[in-house]
Amino acid sequence: MRIALVLLLAATASCTWFRKPPPAPPASVSPARTAEAEPPKPLPPPPKVETPAPPTAKPPADVVRTTPPAPPAKPPAPKPARPRRNPPRPPQTATAPPPVQEAAPPPQLAAMLSPEEQERYSTSIDAAVKTTTESLAKVTGRRLNGRQRSNLTRIEAFLKQSQEARATDLATSLALAQRASALAQDLAASLN
Repeated sequence: MRIALVLLLAATASCTWFRKPPPAPPASVSPARTAEAEPPKPLPPPPKVETPAPPTAKPPADVVRTTPPAPPAKPPAPKPARPRRNPPRPPQTATAPPPVQEAAPPPQLAAMLSPEEQERYSTSIDAAVKTTTESLAKVTGRRLNGRQRSNLTRIEAFLKQSQEARATDLATSLALAQRASALAQDLAASLN
């Protein structure tokens, strides 16, 4: 809104409609003429106009002003009751909702592994967990700064999640164990 007003003012500032005319050049008056010119005559005083004074006389005593009496006030008529559009409903009794049965969690999709693949995954998970615990053994008892402590917390969380996922999803369990192992090796290397 303000922008439109500023643009309007800017557009009209250069418009010729709103410009003042340039001042007229001073008339060149010859010195000889000014001496001969007569001084202006004073104007005659304005004529005096008399206004009549407003009458302040009282009305004659024989004229009595009376107002007609006010009609007696009638009580307002009661409004007729409006007919109801819908008949009143009988009160409803509260009924207990049917018991809600908890739905079983949806089945998770997992890769179908052969017994040999399951054995390879289990062996890999065990190896990753073993290297993680060996790296954490090197760190135990050492002073850790804030970043190293947060890494240690993450490693422990990955190990816990790996153990929980091992029963249902071997691939996820292996990925978590490998993350924990890599972080633990980095943490042990940062202390040496």
